[in-house]
Amino acid sequence: MKDVTGRPGRDGAPARIGVIGTDNSHAYAYSAFLNGWADSEPVPTRLPDGTSVPDMYLWAALHGRLRNAARSPVPAGDARVTAIWSDDRRDAERVARACGIDRVCASPREACEDVDAVMVLSKEPSTHLEYARLSLQQGLPTYVDKPLAESFEAGRSIFELAADHGAPCYTGSSLRWSPELLTVRDAVRRRPGPPRTVSIQCPLSIELYGIHGVEMANMFLGSAVDSVQSLTASGRQITVLEYPDGSSALIENLEYLAWPTYSVLVGGETWHEGTTFHDPSGTSYEFVRRFVQFVHDRVPPVSARESLSLIRIVDAILASHETGRRVSVTSADEGFDRRSGVMSSHG
Repeated sequence: MKDVTGRPGRDGAPARIGVIGTDNSHAYAYSAFLNGWADSEPVPTRLPDGTSVPDMYLWAALHGRLRNAARSPVPAGDARVTAIWSDDRRDAERVARACGIDRVCASPREACEDVDAVMVLSKEPSTHLEYARLSLQQGLPTYVDKPLAESFEAGRSIFELAADHGAPCYTGSSLRWSPELLTVRDAVRRRPGPPRTVSIQCPLSIELYGIHGVEMANMFLGSAVDSVQSLTASGRQITVLEYPDGSSALIENLEYLAWPTYSVLVGGETWHEGTTFHDPSGTSYEFVRRFVQFVHDRVPPVSARESLSLIRIVDAILASHETGRRVSVTSADEGFDRRSGVMSSHG
């Protein structure tokens, strides 16, 4: 139930969040930061498929520190997860026990019922359009985990659904709220002249983590990428993004790097600013705080235009990675319907 303003409001109760998908670490961390995590339930060290995920240790440690702080900032805002679904019901039940989630749902559709907002957190982007449709058709504020979709067309369909049903929606990497990266961004803004180069290192493969590198570059150079060129060496994938103004970004994905370490170095004509951080758990907490704000004000913190531009860039990177050739980035502004704020289906 919503009040007449369309914002969550049930006699002052926290906004109710539905979660779809538990097959990556995000459902664990986001639910814990929203609801808390019971001492009686051990934090798993592996995902249901057996994958060991260092993020589990990191967010759990941060959650413990925040929970035990003198003025604990957990839960992270005026919202809590009240419904959860997973194609592995035992996993959904484990998260529900740990986080005090009221309902373990029998279907994704059920997780979109009697809630004020939805987080689509399934690992496979090919499922995101199907799951997001269930929420967006009800006009619910919806976050769709990155990568948004398996194709530009599917991503565009998500935002068209959002516009058709008046449902605010966004996607993106939590790194855009990284305290370390925001500190560098603020330092760059104080430097004379614009940045000319950005060099980034990310863990794992382009296919899985390419969006993280692209969003980091976007923080400093924007999303108007002209072309991309990728090459591969043993254990690493390197991509150069070229911009119309002559600036460039180099993104290096280190496939062997399982621990979530990121670095960025931004250069101008007479200066450099950069950082390296080995614990991105703070970004998850900040992401959750920003998501709660979105649920209440219904204003997406990332525009449809930017999200679709990022998909175009990642698609071009993957194409270049497969062929070894320079690939032009088709403008995501083509067919953009400025009235609705989504891509026109005729574009």
